[in-house]
Amino acid sequence: MSLDDPSRAGAPTPLGRPQQPADPTAAVENPATTADRAPDRVVPSGFSRGEDAIYQAQWGSQQAWQPPVAAAAPPAWQQPAPPPSRARVPAALPLEGQVYAQALRPLPRRVGRWFLAWAIAIGFFALGQVVALALMMPSILALFDDPLAAANDPAFVMDAVMGSPMAFLGINLSWAAMIPGAVVALAAYGDKAMGFAFSVAGRWRWGAVGRTALVVAPIFAAYVGLTFLIDPSIEWRFQPDWLLVAIVLLTTPLQSSGEEFAFRGIVTQQLGSWMRNPWVSSLVTGGAIGLVFGLAHIGYPPLAILQVSLVGFTCAMLTFRTGGLEAACVVHTANNVFIMLPLALMGVSPFSTSTGEEGPFWIQLVAFAACLAALGLSYVAVHLMSKRWQRRTEGAPGAELLLLPKPQPMLVAPAMAGAPAYAAPGYGAPGYGMPQQAPGYAAPGYGMPQQAWQQPAPQQWAPQATPQQPWAQQPAAQPWAQPTAPQQAWQAAPAPAPHPAPEQPGWGAPVEATPQEPPAETPPPEQPRDDR
Repeated sequence: MSLDDPSRAGAPTPLGRPQQPADPTAAVENPATTADRAPDRVVPSGFSRGEDAIYQAQWGSQQAWQPPVAAAAPPAWQQPAPPPSRARVPAALPLEGQVYAQALRPLPRRVGRWFLAWAIAIGFFALGQVVALALMMPSILALFDDPLAAANDPAFVMDAVMGSPMAFLGINLSWAAMIPGAVVALAAYGDKAMGFAFSVAGRWRWGAVGRTALVVAPIFAAYVGLTFLIDPSIEWRFQPDWLLVAIVLLTTPLQSSGEEFAFRGIVTQQLGSWMRNPWVSSLVTGGAIGLVFGLAHIGYPPLAILQVSLVGFTCAMLTFRTGGLEAACVVHTANNVFIMLPLALMGVSPFSTSTGEEGPFWIQLVAFAACLAALGLSYVAVHLMSKRWQRRTEGAPGAELLLLPKPQPMLVAPAMAGAPAYAAPGYGAPGYGMPQQAPGYAAPGYGMPQQAWQQPAPQQWAPQATPQQPWAQQPAAQPWAQPTAPQQAWQAAPAPAPHPAPEQPGWGAPVEATPQEPPAETPPPEQPRDDR
């Protein structure tokens, strides 16, 4: 049995070493299994002190080993800030110094969000129409009780359907749905974007609402009261329909504000943000939308439709002047409430009189002039009162990144013949935003023809014989080296080598000739000595 046989009795076990994992990825997945764990070893008897000292120096003491302590995390103020999300950079709102109608600029970098906002707004409008239809359904079903009367008298159908309190509630709620519709639609543009549906300050300014109501409510109360007093077609009686009165007081402000959020809000911002001029985006767009707003009341007399259009245009001017929808909502609410509340106190639905008889033309002119005066006074009062109100946006951090042009990819040189030549990346290619550089000298690629400007200049001299170097000359024949026999024909001296062709640049250039070494002189043979 060999002395090195481990099975020999009393033989010391080999020096302990860390066990390698069978799986090579185990140490990567769980480093603590190898690097942080002390090797399982029991020092056997028979080890010398030197071996044990070497083991302790390499692996440490087994009894004193402790798991490593994780390094403490640095404090919060020393930790680096997280990188900004690239997905939220295009949604930064708004740019600095924008009016309310341009709060969504620049829209060319937000085309997808623009379509998404339209889809959300249209969805809320459709939802409001479903609510209105559901509330008018009992009145529609009641028409089938007398189908002949409904077929012969369209005015009867209008009064039966639109004259009920539930139909009036449904119409008000259908437009009130546009308040959350405009807010949620702007939320498609990113974080905190929904606040700019209210004003350029990013919030609803209740102080502006209160101050505007203090000056606008008395003006419209006088205007509507004068209109009712001079209209002989109205029979004054106090027969209130308290359900109608409650609906007017509770839902008409929501209906008026919903129309402002729809026409002066989301529609104006979605269209006006494509324009650079704030006056065009606010007033021209507001005038066109005001005309559409008047045509929405198609059942009214012609002067009444024009009057409603002027109300819409005045609200657009107030939105541009105050930087928000607060004043416009107050003016629209005052106009509707002061018209509908007296009718509800007389027990008449506001929509049941839309097909009634028109008053005398002079009364319509007086009402139209009174409306113009009320709108003008309201605008002047709000204009003087809102000098310190915020009218333009302050700007959001990172919004200026939207004005940078998109980087264009650099085109490489085309490989096909006849294709347009572009700057190839590499030497001589311009950087992004740099002018085109002059092409640098470059040797033709392998397999490509040599350009005319790369051809070597023609040689103007003829090749001449290179003078022979002194060391290359034939040495003089020594007496001992003289041939003893005459030189044979086949032993004639070789012809001199032709002069090499001139060097050519490129792949076919010959290798430079290596100079020849001078032949070593052979010492003469030593003559034998005669010691005799």
